[in-house]
Amino acid sequence: MLTRLFQMNGRIIRPEDLRVLQSVFDDLCSAKGIEHDSVAATDTASFLICVYQVTDEERLRGVIGL
Repeated sequence: MLTRLFQMNGRIIRPEDLRVLQSVFDDLCSAKGIEHDSVAATDTASFLICVYQVTDEERLRGVIGL
């Protein structure tokens, strides 16, 4: 799901950022029973990207309760 580079608000999400986001995304989908190819997964990925741009992995996991 998180395989492209994104640029939002002038900040580029680098490959190492994508690895963090993929890990958090996988954990959240597993915890919530979200299928990776669903609309809910797309919405989840978008949300994680937006939140991650203003925080770090530890805070991101705290925001989503992981």
